[in-house]
Amino acid sequence: MRPTKPLKIFILEDDLWYGTMLEHYLSLNPDYQVSRFETEKAFFQQLHEQPDVVTLDYALAEGDADGSKVLKK
Repeated sequence: MRPTKPLKIFILEDDLWYGTMLEHYLSLNPDYQVSRFETEKAFFQQLHEQPDVVTLDYALAEGDADGSKVLKK
């Protein structure tokens, strides 16, 4: 039985290759709605969409907080 609404997944990943691969792989499931973000700022701007699942990059570049700090926020 399929869920009535897709599972909303947010990916916070600044590595282009890994982020793209993860987004593509998860998007193959029609029950998932996947959004990928490369910066903490972009991630928090869309957090109002209330994702069901979040994957966090532990070591973000360019002065962004690491995944554990994002998780605490």
